[in-house]
Amino acid sequence: KVQLLECKCVHLQSNLNQLSEALGSTHASLVQLQGAHQENQGLIAALDTCKERIGNFEMTSLVLAKDNSEIPLLKTDNMSLRLQHQALSEQLHLVGEALVKCQLETTCLPALRADKERLGSDLIKFKAELQQAQAQVAEKSIMLQQLPVLQETTF
Repeated sequence: KVQLLECKCVHLQSNLNQLSEALGSTHASLVQLQGAHQENQGLIAALDTCKERIGNFEMTSLVLAKDNSEIPLLKTDNMSLRLQHQALSEQLHLVGEALVKCQLETTCLPALRADKERLGSDLIKFKAELQQAQAQVAEKSIMLQQLPVLQETTF
């Protein structure tokens, strides 16, 4: 019986050693699986980042496609703005010329007022001279009308 027990003990010891080896191997596999799991988590995070970047790229592509479709409209708007700029530049040039003219007139205004006053007094003087000349013409006309009468009386 002791020998039988010893034999069972040896057999149990052998089984225990095998179980211990299997447990060690299982533990090593578990450590490897944990490493692989962490690596997979990193790959999943990288994949999510890639998906996000692809989504951003798709949005950017849509925006660029929309922008590209608006290029003809932008070119038309640009041409219209250039024409408006040219017209406004021409108007600005005309306004500048008018401003210079107004400034000249403004600086000449005192001289023009003096000329106006001088011309006004000259006009009054010429009107008086004209009236005087008209009176002389009227007087001479009367004298001329009386001249045949005078000639008849002197002969």
